[in-house]
Amino acid sequence: MSSTPFPHPGDDSILELNPSMSVRNSATPLSLLTNELRRLQSRKWLRSGLRSTLYLVTLAGVVGLLLFAVDYSFRLSLVARLVSGLVVATLLLTLMIRYVIPAWRNWEDLESLALQVEKQHEIESDLVAALQFANPTQRRYGSRELARAVVEYVDEFTPSLNVFDGFSWQPLRNSLLATVCGLLIWSGLAVFAPQATRVFFSRLLLSHESYPTRTQIEWIRVNGKTADQQGLFRIVEGEPLAIEVQTSGEDPHIASWEMQAAPGESLIVELKADGLKNHQPADAKASLSQSADHKLKSYGAVIPELRQSVRGIVRAGDAQSQPLIIDLIMRPVVEVSVLVEQPEYTRLREGNRPPARGQLQVSVLEGSKVALDISSVKALRKVTMTINGQPFDLSPVDKNSSKVTSQSQVSSSSSSLPTGFTHWMTDPGSPLDTLKENLTFQLDVEDLDGLKLAEPVTGMLRIKLDKPPRVAAVAISKLILPQASPVITWGATDDYALKTVSLHVTATTESGQQRAIKQPVLLKDQSSLQRGQTALDLSSLGLAKGDEVRVIVEAEDERGNLPSQVGRSEPLTFQVTDQSGILAGLLETDQQSARQLDAIIQRELGIGGTK
Repeated sequence: MSSTPFPHPGDDSILELNPSMSVRNSATPLSLLTNELRRLQSRKWLRSGLRSTLYLVTLAGVVGLLLFAVDYSFRLSLVARLVSGLVVATLLLTLMIRYVIPAWRNWEDLESLALQVEKQHEIESDLVAALQFANPTQRRYGSRELARAVVEYVDEFTPSLNVFDGFSWQPLRNSLLATVCGLLIWSGLAVFAPQATRVFFSRLLLSHESYPTRTQIEWIRVNGKTADQQGLFRIVEGEPLAIEVQTSGEDPHIASWEMQAAPGESLIVELKADGLKNHQPADAKASLSQSADHKLKSYGAVIPELRQSVRGIVRAGDAQSQPLIIDLIMRPVVEVSVLVEQPEYTRLREGNRPPARGQLQVSVLEGSKVALDISSVKALRKVTMTINGQPFDLSPVDKNSSKVTSQSQVSSSSSSLPTGFTHWMTDPGSPLDTLKENLTFQLDVEDLDGLKLAEPVTGMLRIKLDKPPRVAAVAISKLILPQASPVITWGATDDYALKTVSLHVTATTESGQQRAIKQPVLLKDQSSLQRGQTALDLSSLGLAKGDEVRVIVEAEDERGNLPSQVGRSEPLTFQVTDQSGILAGLLETDQQSARQLDAIIQRELGIGGTK
């Protein structure tokens, strides 16, 4: 045979070999075979896609039943349900991507189907060869006579060829039967256990619903508050924990509260029947009157005090509550420091010696400036100081910038201060700016949870007295001449500093007339101890014999802006006389001295006593 190219689709040379072929199929060669193969192709595609889809649906139903059984038996926690749901969803999604989607996208080509038909009918490769010879999209080389003969032969026996031989819908029926069985099981659960089925799907969506039991928990109350869906309660440090549960249905006879503070640390508290009758809410009383066919019973217990946050569940018969979280809120605890700024005149001697931290009974000098420094581990929203019934707001201190923010700024920008402050100080304008009297203060705080101190902090500020100066003065003789300048020996001392020392002289005549002068003393410094001798200048008084001169040494202390206090010596009295009077006074003094010496000698010798 000569090698000639295979005819094109528009080439009618094949039809010219056999005119009957043109009459039987005036469209294209092998059209009957092609149509039959396309029908087989569609059926196999539909069967494959439906089978993979039904397999996936059946698997989802079986996995759902297993998950239902496990959740119903073990009451899986929220985390366990979330993990299980993610694992199942990932498995089904992987199977769908790997098997279901490719099954719907896979179309077998006609030549593969023809090869399968040949194997089924034990035919040589005539079908595949005829399809290849008649393929209009390819240009082939070979014997044109052989090609026409093959195409004509296949086209002649195609009507007697059953291409669907060996194809069956039975695998699809089996898959459909398995799926229907699964749906029937779920339908049975929905009919005979509708509540449990509904709760399962609700829990599958991560709700906190519980499966129906013979005993039903109507409500749970903690410290008078009914549990919500989240099961979160907050109680204040120091308050007792009162827990009560009301049940209906089958009498559980016993109920318990199983709480856990830390891993491995658990405690079971028995809830006694009608343990908290007075805590029964109005909604529970209404349900009691409306549900006469349900027996309601209450169980409760009181835990005196919790020391940390706990979580747990309530068990009553075969019923179990959702996890309950008891969050313990700590009350604010503050530490108060009294900052004392003493008057300036005292600092050279004592400086600013702060009281011990936490000391609330403090003695300070009058005129001192006092500030209260409050610190707290827990953030505070407001701190108030009350003095003599008058409240004063303290201002927070930003620990990062050490800047005091006024209370008005805090109130106007409360939305921008969600964390509060842990450091507060007193504002100017209170009686503490300049302490003038004893006073008592009280501190009240409020934290971000709205909690206050268990007991207000009270303190007292006492005035520590700055005593007046103490002054002493002496003179050698009490008799003076009119023109004399007697010398006064004096000494003065004060707690902190002396400001001035002066001599006040008053002369009184025999007729009762008085004249007075003031003679200041020049001091080198303002130390707290001063001594000296000062000669009196009496020339301006015009003294005469018989006059009396009275001298008092006066000292003023330094007290800054406060009024100075004055200390005075005992008065010294001088008699104005002449020379004869001075001599007589000296003789009298010598006689007194002799008598005193004689008394001393007799006392030493033990003589002159009365028998």
